[in-house]
Amino acid sequence: MMERRQVLKELAILTGGIFLVPSCDFSKEDILKAYKNLKITESDKQLLDKICGVIIPSGSVVKGADDLAVVDFVLVMTNDCYEEKTQHTFLHGLRSIEAISKELTGKKLSNQSQDESVDFIQSVIGGKVKGADEQGMRDLTYFLNTTKVLTIEGFMTSEYVMTEIMPYELVPGSFKGKVKIQEGEKVNIYG
Repeated sequence: MMERRQVLKELAILTGGIFLVPSCDFSKEDILKAYKNLKITESDKQLLDKICGVIIPSGSVVKGADDLAVVDFVLVMTNDCYEEKTQHTFLHGLRSIEAISKELTGKKLSNQSQDESVDFIQSVIGGKVKGADEQGMRDLTYFLNTTKVLTIEGFMTSEYVMTEIMPYELVPGSFKGKVKIQEGEKVNIYG
């Protein structure tokens, strides 16, 4: 036989638990803590990673932006180096790209093939498409242009490019003047 106090205690815990569970929203995605100013979620980061991979795709010889995790460079630069208003425009463009893509092409960007994604992104950056929401299109265009610039910068300054594609020499040596470059030779254009 249970004591009356024990029964009341367990009943109070059970009742409190029943009221607590519906108030917990488990469907909401967590904000990634590394990007405090951007309030980015994991699905936002995955979508941005796909966009970076469309801008610099993987090839049979060269790694792409998605292979090098350039998305982290894009997010860190946007989070740390851009003003709050610009970050808001960037985020609005990122979060509206799926809806605008569905409106204009009939498919969300995340469901498009590589070629379809390239065509869509090029048409938006080139100003060839117009959406119903002018402000949304301006934010999307800004977002894609910013992502393109940061993706290229992140790719070109990555360890992979600086060691395997264009080996960087800290001190390149004496000036050699006009030098003929052999086919397939690795040359650093920045050195």
